[in-house]
Order: sequence, then C-alpha cells, then structure tokens
Amino acid sequence: MMRKILNTCSALFMVANVVVALWFYFGTKISFVPLHWNSIGEMERYSHTWLVLLLSGISLFVYALMVYCQRNAIINMPFRIVNISATRSLIKNLIAWVTFFITLAFLYVVAADSQILPLYNMIIYILLMIILIICAYYTKKIYEARRS
Repeated sequence: MMRKILNTCSALFMVANVVVALWFYFGTKISFVPLHWNSIGEMERYSHTWLVLLLSGISLFVYALMVYCQRNAIINMPFRIVNISATRSLIKNLIAWVTFFITLAFLYVVAADSQILPLYNMIIYILLMIILIICAYYTKKIYEARRS
C-alpha cells in the first residue's frame, strides 16, 4: 500500500516537474536562468531558458529508469542475494522510497531554476541524507533476508 502511495506521489512530482518547466519556458519572457549556485546558495552563472527543459528531460529519464528498476527488482548490492523471492519486496520498497525523494529533489531544483522558489542548498543536502539513510536501512534488511 505504501509503495503505491509513493509511486503515485513520484508520478505527480514528475508531472509537476514537466508542467513547471514547460510553463516557464513558454510562459515567461525571462531569457536567462541560474545555471550554477555556489555552496552557500548564491548564483554564479546564468544560461538560456531552454536548460530548464533539459533538466526536466534528465529528471524524466532518471524517473523512467527508476520505475524500470522497481518493476524488475533490479538492484546492485555489495553482497550476493541468494533468495531473490524473499528480498524482492524489500528491493521494490527501497527503489520506491529513493524514487520518491529523487523526484522531489528534481522538482525542487526545476522550480528553483524557474525562479518560482529560492534555492536553499540545505534542502538538497537534507533530501540526499534521507536517501542515504533509507538506503542503509533497506540494505541492512535485504542483507538479513538474503539467505532466508
């Protein structure tokens, strides 16, 4: 049940990502967008607005790859999984959680690049830390269930 909610939210984040990128590209007269922020969140370089579409396209590709990996339970672990049927559900849950937070991070960056929200690096760092914690938690669970 939780996996379905996460997958639905991830899909909604991707739809919002594409809508924001298209709205910004076709609906504004701004000709340059921030291209790079330094470590304290200040803009250092600017580029053309079509890069918002490129960023949205990259996020769509990553999302499609994560959905494919989740459906087929494809994962690279630092140990051998003997009993894949016992760990398949854990692997799918891991990928669902990671997909949720990655799509959320992409949506935030596209919204910040489209100048809808300010970019705070701490939000990106927190999202990455959450992803690492989830990966560590599920890796431990998969390790424990790999031979059962």
